[in-house]
Amino acid sequence: MPKGKTNHCSTCGSLCDSRVQNCRQCSDVLRVKDPKARLMAKISTDPLSGCWNFTGFRLPKGYGRILGLIQGRVELAHRVSWVVHHGPIPEGVCVCHKCDNPKCVNPEHLFLGTSAENLSDMDRKGRRVNHTASPQTRNANHWKAYLSVEQIAAIRSRASEPRKKLAVEFGTSPPYISAIICGRKRKYA
Repeated sequence: MPKGKTNHCSTCGSLCDSRVQNCRQCSDVLRVKDPKARLMAKISTDPLSGCWNFTGFRLPKGYGRILGLIQGRVELAHRVSWVVHHGPIPEGVCVCHKCDNPKCVNPEHLFLGTSAENLSDMDRKGRRVNHTASPQTRNANHWKAYLSVEQIAAIRSRASEPRKKLAVEFGTSPPYISAIICGRKRKYA
């Protein structure tokens, strides 16, 4: 029995030191050393798409990051998934998504490709922003743009109407309508 103040282990209920939540035996079991088990503990499955969505830390663009699975570094979750399910990734090769879901780590939705192949895949699916095109074309063709250039022009021509009414009609929010009219958003459309 531990000396000093005691606490009950949150896993098995035995007595342990009050400074810890779990006894030594349970702590060793909970500290997962298997990379596959650690990765699988941080996913939720989407039954419609079949994606295994990573629920751990994600970067702003949606790609998951997981600590210490490959050579003790922080790695992209989909790359870790490829390694634990298929083996090492050759030097200079990307792990690409068939499903275009950056948080997906399903090995069946991943494939290996060069950077050029990844870019051509993005072009084929219309996901890459063309930085050489004019700002008008770039904004209108952006994969996240849900208002067309014509809709933006209609919103600006009806600037005197209530923002809430325009937002309902165009399926967006009143602050976004204001930003379009004032030129803070979609200024090149």
